[in-house]
Amino acid sequence: MKNLRVLGAKGSREEIARTIASCALSDKQYEELLAGAIDADRLKAVKWILRQSPLEKWSPIRAFEMAIVSGKLNIVRWIFEKETIPLDNGIFMLVGRHGHVDIFTYLSSQICKRPRENVHWPDSVRRIDTNVYPEGDDGHDEEEDEFCGCANGCDEGCYNRGMQLYCHEDNCHQGPNCGNRFTSHENAITLFDTGSSKGIGAKANQDIPAGTLIVEYVGEIIDIDQVRARNYPFYTMHLEGDLYIDAARVGNNSRFFNHRCQDQNCEIQKWGRGARTRIGIFSKRDIAIGEELLIRYAGELPFACECGAKCCVSKQK
Repeated sequence: MKNLRVLGAKGSREEIARTIASCALSDKQYEELLAGAIDADRLKAVKWILRQSPLEKWSPIRAFEMAIVSGKLNIVRWIFEKETIPLDNGIFMLVGRHGHVDIFTYLSSQICKRPRENVHWPDSVRRIDTNVYPEGDDGHDEEEDEFCGCANGCDEGCYNRGMQLYCHEDNCHQGPNCGNRFTSHENAITLFDTGSSKGIGAKANQDIPAGTLIVEYVGEIIDIDQVRARNYPFYTMHLEGDLYIDAARVGNNSRFFNHRCQDQNCEIQKWGRGARTRIGIFSKRDIAIGEELLIRYAGELPFACECGAKCCVSKQK
């Protein structure tokens, strides 16, 4: 097979069509083909390849990201105007990381043209309720949990809660009286446009008491080798061992929680069931309706922070 990157960069439409029709291209091979067309700034070829490739193999968001990395403003503009691309913090992190000022200026100018309230779920991200594990893994584990033994509902004294294990039908008989189920309150979240480089954010649409599990952080479960291969640090959160949650292309409202260096109103907690771990975002204090929901991102920030906190890392540099 001809080098796909070269084919995308120099091949005729007929050559590209013949390759797509005769070969069952893998995701990686489609990426090579598309990368060649993007690197060569061949907008017509990019359009045609995206039309020919199945959506389950290629979403416009991936081509958008690749165009950003390559610094191809005309391709970025075409995809952005054609598709519903979320201008969230991950996109601006990617732009900043590669230093493309013209792309940053263009995307920044588009923020004010979008409604600031009740942002719709982006078409480029598939919405899910639970983690997506690799094929053949249903996300459950055979290891049994300790039975909590509570008699009158599960409260602060529940054994499982003290061990940060959540109750379920196999280790708790309290049913609806149990106060230690891993049940989120995602309906308390409204997405909105922050009007800054942070892009889309999440805020409370009702008062949220302290200690509430607001939402579970969910996405695609991948291993460390896949993390390195994707080389995309945004929306990736360590789960356990060498497993990570990648919410770049699949997820729920949790992927839109923005970072704050200090005084966050939410925190990340890991809770278990048997040998399995789940990640929840909990309220650290009482949160009033209308407040933006903020967490602290782990590790070194790959972007210039604009959180405005007194100890913001950007002010310390």
